[in-house]
Amino acid sequence: MGSLLGGRLAAVAAGIMLLSCGVSSVKTADLPAASLLRAAIASFGEAQSFHVAGSVQLGLSSYTFDAGVARPETLAGTVTLKDAKPAKFIVASGATFAQGDSVGILLGSVQQRVAGDRPVLIHNPDWLAAIVEITDPARFQTNFGGDLKNLKAVTTQFGGQAAELVSNASESIYIAASAPKEIIRVERKGDPAGGSSLGKVEISLTGYGQPVSAQPPADYLDFNKRNTLPANYVLNSSPKLGSCKHESCSVSVTVLNQNSGTAVTPEPYVRFPFVVGETQVEFDHCDAPIPLVGYQGTTTVSCAVSDAAWQDNQDTFQVHAVVFNPFWT
Repeated sequence: MGSLLGGRLAAVAAGIMLLSCGVSSVKTADLPAASLLRAAIASFGEAQSFHVAGSVQLGLSSYTFDAGVARPETLAGTVTLKDAKPAKFIVASGATFAQGDSVGILLGSVQQRVAGDRPVLIHNPDWLAAIVEITDPARFQTNFGGDLKNLKAVTTQFGGQAAELVSNASESIYIAASAPKEIIRVERKGDPAGGSSLGKVEISLTGYGQPVSAQPPADYLDFNKRNTLPANYVLNSSPKLGSCKHESCSVSVTVLNQNSGTAVTPEPYVRFPFVVGETQVEFDHCDAPIPLVGYQGTTTVSCAVSDAAWQDNQDTFQVHAVVFNPFWT
């Protein structure tokens, strides 16, 4: 009896031990994937330079990048917005610049025409925030290292390279099989997990340790700083009548240049509409070209009307002044 009971207890104990080992093996099976991902993310955080290529969705917008990255604040390459052509950009010393056709793609046709061949400083573009979600070590950790549950790891290949794929239901991260364990591909299927602002991601990471050159230009336009932009004039006084007789009437006004002393073509001018006092209907006008003055400089321009329209409508009239900057329109 005692022997039978002892045998049963031994069997139960063995079952408990077997069950315990089974649970332990499941947990242990999860650990290599989590440890592998954790180590790869740590290695990525220490990388000094690499190349990033692919698409990133941030909010409702999707961007495609092909750029070299040198931490902490240097990027050089292209970004594609929607169906536009790729636009070249550099980020150097914390500032973002574009030049030529890329200015038109990223800012607009007027800015491109104003800039010509000169580089343009771009302030806080949305697309830059998207690539930073990948290139910044802290953001990458938040986006892809926050949820280590339900991971699995398998050996595979990516781009002809032996790799270890760590994945869950929404994300797949390919890690080079040989040391150093570099992340070579990141894919996210759709909506971001908690703590992440990213949507769909399809990014390849290559060229670890390769040099990336992006020097900030010495001369550039900043559309937030008028003293870097070509001349643009505004009124600085009300129009003032000069000598007004039956034959003619002169008028003048003072204008101010908001921008630098860089000349523009076509030439800016002031138009003086002469209007009937009661109806404000224009019956005549004259134009006065504006000579070039420097940043915040002022100048007075004048012209006169002397035709039949003036001679027939001079009893009750008013004069207005309007500045035209055709280079900027």
